[in-house]
Parts: sequence; C-alpha cells; structure tokens
Amino acid sequence: MNGTSNPIAIAATEDLNVTANFELLTFTVSSEAIGEGNVSGAGSYSYGSLASLTANNASTTTFLGWDTNNNTDGNWSS
Repeated sequence: MNGTSNPIAIAATEDLNVTANFELLTFTVSSEAIGEGNVSGAGSYSYGSLASLTANNASTTTFLGWDTNNNTDGNWSS
C-alpha cells in the first residue's frame, strides 16, 4: 500500500503495520536591498531552522537595519 490520501480506509483482514511519513515544512526566504548594497543568505529553510542573512553595504553607505514583511518590530537575534 502506497499513497498520499488522508484519511485512508484499510480492510483489516490480517495483522498490519502501517507507517505515516511526515517531513518538515520548507519556507522560502527572499531578500531585497534598498539602496546600495546586497543581502546574502536567501533560500529555502526547513521549519524551525535559522535563516542566516548578511547585509553587505557598499563603501558609500551604512547599514540601517532589517525590515520583514514591512514590519520593523526588532524581533531579531544575532
């Protein structure tokens, strides 16, 4: 028996060992630099993992801070 239907119905005509398989959700982290500079570290991350992004300013600019989904609440760790 193989498949992705959920739920499933199984006729119990003998002893069975049924295994449900799961995988972590994956999220895409994208980045954008406003002004002169760039951001590295964008990509796919599994649920619960840390996305490590680095802001690289140009020699004529300074890094001001992060903004996520237009929210600058400062909920960040380094």
